[in-house]
Amino acid sequence: LKRTAFILLLWPLVQALNFDVVAKTKLSVITGLNQRLAADPSFLKKSVAEVVLAAGTQLSAEWNRRGTSIVPELDFVVAGVLTAVC
Repeated sequence: LKRTAFILLLWPLVQALNFDVVAKTKLSVITGLNQRLAADPSFLKKSVAEVVLAAGTQLSAEWNRRGTSIVPELDFVVAGVLTAVC
């Protein structure tokens, strides 16, 4: 009972701190992206091209590796593509 009461008392504080960290991170990412776009207007096009190329290359490699068994192993394929993109 004491632990539950302690958690209930601290929960709003924890949520407020987490929100603050998330908000600061979002602001930092948006600010950085805006600065990068100001420095290089074609940055967004280059980034999209890089992601499409990485995903396409990884998907092609998965297709060659797995052949017709790509659908039953779709979870591994998606994980591989996401790893290549991120």
